[in-house]
Amino acid sequence: MSTVTAAKVQAAAPSSKLASFQGRRALVAEDNRANQVVISAMLRKLGVEADIVSNGRQAVEACKNGRYDIYIQDYSMPVMNGVEALQAILGFELSRNRVHTFAVVCTANTMSFQVEEYLREGFDVHLSKPLALQGVKKVLALAFEGKAALPSAGPGA
Repeated sequence: MSTVTAAKVQAAAPSSKLASFQGRRALVAEDNRANQVVISAMLRKLGVEADIVSNGRQAVEACKNGRYDIYIQDYSMPVMNGVEALQAILGFELSRNRVHTFAVVCTANTMSFQVEEYLREGFDVHLSKPLALQGVKKVLALAFEGKAALPSAGPGA
């Protein structure tokens, strides 16, 4: 696994060739600092502004205080895991008559039975770790443009 460096993050500046999701906002709930840096750099490269939180409880609070176009959540986090956070967020959206926000579970757990469980628990799609820019782009295309994507956008997908 390579080390995340400032140079790598800088290299992820918005690219006019890739930045087709300008103006979109993402909430990313991820407890691992390196993964936070990687996903925020990828989203930035694709034109998406990201707010990063470190656990599920912070994700729920962020959703109550702001509007997002997509939620990208780690499955296993401290305080409140991704499923617990998603259930609270979905309940909040329902109580406020908000339109459903596309929800992505981002985890290294990629067995088909695991992915099926995530989808049953309310996530719209699974994005596997380690992250790949093309996988993130496919998930964003599915969320924002309705373009077909595989249920699991894995590395190099």
